[in-house]
Amino acid sequence: LSTDALATVLSHHVVPGRVMSTQIPDLADSVAGYTLFFDTSDGVVVSGASVTQADIEATNGVVHVIDRVLLPPTVLDAVGLAGLTGLGGAVGAADPAVAALLDAPGDLTVLAPTNDAFAAVADVTAGLSTQELTDVLTYHVAGSRVTSDALPPLAPSLLVNPWGQPVSLLFAGGRVNGVDIVTTDIHTTNGVVHVVDSVLLPPTVVDHAVAAGLDGLLGAVGAASGDLGTTLSGAGPFTVFAPTNDAFDAIASTTATLTPDELRDVLLFHVLGGSAPVTSADLTTGGVPTLLGPNVEVDASVPTIGGAGVVTPDIHGTNGTVHVIDSVLLPPAEG
Repeated sequence: LSTDALATVLSHHVVPGRVMSTQIPDLADSVAGYTLFFDTSDGVVVSGASVTQADIEATNGVVHVIDRVLLPPTVLDAVGLAGLTGLGGAVGAADPAVAALLDAPGDLTVLAPTNDAFAAVADVTAGLSTQELTDVLTYHVAGSRVTSDALPPLAPSLLVNPWGQPVSLLFAGGRVNGVDIVTTDIHTTNGVVHVVDSVLLPPTVVDHAVAAGLDGLLGAVGAASGDLGTTLSGAGPFTVFAPTNDAFDAIASTTATLTPDELRDVLLFHVLGGSAPVTSADLTTGGVPTLLGPNVEVDASVPTIGGAGVVTPDIHGTNGTVHVIDSVLLPPAEG
């Protein structure tokens, strides 16, 4: 080890403050900046090392003797040290590249499901191919280190959809994709881990609408004829212009008078087909054909879609892309 590396290892054996064996927390960050894992179910174990002699008091702290040297953990190490056996088993069953990624130098953000979360979807994961399981796990990883105080509204995962777009993760109010983050900021040498209480299955455009809380849109989809929810959960590709809840509230008196078929037509006017999803960078000024048939007018300079402003662009799913807009688009009158 270099002098700097040795200093880091030694610093990883020190926690700020005087912590007696009766005050041991579940997690604590060392002076080196990496997380230590404590287990007091049978004696005191710290990151896999047993405390053989505790509470040796000194003038400037307290010493606990342990039976092995503690090395700063990688994400893969942290999965084991945190007792996340469900995730560890899934990583072991997936493509070896996943374990290699979690153990290699880098800057990752990893959303690590609890054991209960994996147990809840055991019937689903049992039926997945190695590649499908690999995709699920890759969706839990973002390619930059983001702590809980800096989570963006939208982040790209390392999972890429068939059109080369990174499938999005949605963060809001201490949640990701609508599920709770139960433990934050487990610091490792190659990233930060946040523990979540559900397994994140790679989302379709419909799943993203659910996670984003677009209840007005989802209610309209449910009330329309033609089972649009199933259609938009298909292979795609779809580009969906998704009105906010306020946008639907603003025309509630209009939508209340629509038949299910008319409501379906309104919704299809918000969806583009084509050979690939349209990202904000792909938008060009002019008319773009919708799944309903008539064109919707795009002004790429602002941008606006049929006069509606884009609130949140480029929410990428497995089967397309969602752009949240601030108005409901009404198709042109026939004839």
